[in-house]
Amino acid sequence: GFAVASLEAIRAARAEREQRILREQAQAQEAKAETAAARSQEVAQFMMDILDGAGPLKALGRDTTVLREILNETEKHLASGLKDQPAVQAELREDIGGIYYQWGEFARAEELCRQALTSAEAAFGKQNRETIDYRSDLAQILEFRGKLIEAEGLPQEALDLAIKVCGPDSFETATALEGVARNAVLRMDLPQAARLTRRTLDLDRKLVQQTHGTNLDVALDLDVSLDSLGNILLDEWETTQAESLLRESVNLMTNRLDERDYRVVRAFNNLAIALRQEGKLAEAEALQRKSLALAENSLGASNPKAVTCRTGLGMVLRRRAVATGDLATLRESFQMAPSDTLTADALATALAQPSLTPVAPEAQGWRCLSSLPPTNWTAPDFPDAAWPFAAAVVGSPTYIQRTDRNPPPSLSLTNLWLRREFTLPQVPPGILVFRINPNHDAQIFLNGVPAAPAADWRDSASFVPASEQGRAALKPGRNVLAVLSQDADGGGPIEVRLFTTQDRSLGRSQVIEELSQLIQQEPKRAFLYLGRSYAFAHLARWSEAAADMAKVVELLPSEDS
Repeated sequence: GFAVASLEAIRAARAEREQRILREQAQAQEAKAETAAARSQEVAQFMMDILDGAGPLKALGRDTTVLREILNETEKHLASGLKDQPAVQAELREDIGGIYYQWGEFARAEELCRQALTSAEAAFGKQNRETIDYRSDLAQILEFRGKLIEAEGLPQEALDLAIKVCGPDSFETATALEGVARNAVLRMDLPQAARLTRRTLDLDRKLVQQTHGTNLDVALDLDVSLDSLGNILLDEWETTQAESLLRESVNLMTNRLDERDYRVVRAFNNLAIALRQEGKLAEAEALQRKSLALAENSLGASNPKAVTCRTGLGMVLRRRAVATGDLATLRESFQMAPSDTLTADALATALAQPSLTPVAPEAQGWRCLSSLPPTNWTAPDFPDAAWPFAAAVVGSPTYIQRTDRNPPPSLSLTNLWLRREFTLPQVPPGILVFRINPNHDAQIFLNGVPAAPAADWRDSASFVPASEQGRAALKPGRNVLAVLSQDADGGGPIEVRLFTTQDRSLGRSQVIEELSQLIQQEPKRAFLYLGRSYAFAHLARWSEAAADMAKVVELLPSEDS
């Protein structure tokens, strides 16, 4: 019995020793794993801290070469040192993608957003709340790059998931709903976009109240809703309400963020657009200059956001120059936005003006009708004595930008039929052109025949050369000028006058000369070549236009530029 007891004691002691060894080994492995995890977390946090400082705002005045090296090294570590931490990979890739987005390198941003979503789904599963933002961010970059078909389903997927796992009144739902509204804008469904954005705005305001205004993410989400609805209302011509929302956006952003942050730049720029549309040019110009200075300092002069601000300032300056006849301001506008066709048209018109000779003394007034006349209304012998006479005919007071997405509203003076007589002792020599006042589309008839190509809406005066048929219709004695004026706005007079000139280019040759001088000063500025290409094409100088366009491609090889 003693031998058996001794044997059992030995076996028990051996088993206890083996268990102790296993426990110690397990504890050592656990400690090793905890140490490795802590190191990985420290490395990940260190990387995130570095990336936080790599954005344009933190890199003011610095060469981005070192920052790019940091991003490259971080990406390498993602594939090796953090390969077993997909959640960390997702967050870091999203951060890096955001930096490339701010830098205007959208193809790289898209690639990283795709990788971030894949990592997030690997970490949390496809139906987890953590993947909602990654879906929304990828949709936004795809939309920005024009990949609308590919992006179309992602916003709705994100919204459905947010409602399912977070609830209909959650922050995640508000963010996802913004994406669905933005997609409606891109599909040109503005009424639906406005309805969705108003819902988002109401939800965001409630969330701000619930968090007592202390949550920055909620405040930033509210700003997106204010900005989005303001821009939709601008497209729907509700400029007063749009201005109010965009002012609220500016106040919110300037109180929450450093004014050099790109979101503050965006808020300034969008409010300036609303003010420009309302004709408040002085305040619009001040905001555009401020947003441009901030964008250039924080993002760089070639960044797309800086280019947008520069173009916006050019538009304000063009409006002011047209109103005052200030050629110096018009030239400044052209230097800001040399590829903007409306600005090029305005400058060409101003430069061509000295070469023009009036065909007849300046006439006063029109016979005017606002309802559809008989089909022969343009004929010289058409009886128009019953048509009302107006010493001046003006358009609606506000500017209404013309795009395919937002045709003019019914409240605009959409159709006016005008007739006027003038007498010539003889037909003058030279090239016959029509000068068309700003802010309306015009179809011109001379003695019953179409006299020129239809003129599109511009916010400055423009010259349209007479067609051969129109030139032949001009005759000594009595002549009748008939004009169909459509979509007139801007509060200015509707007017069409006849001139002759020897300048076949109608100021375009001088525009080309000015662009060539600017190119000598800034040979790497692609938009100067783009503007000159348009001018060459306008004069049917196709080989020169093609050469300049090739230069644009050389300087801007990326589709995202």
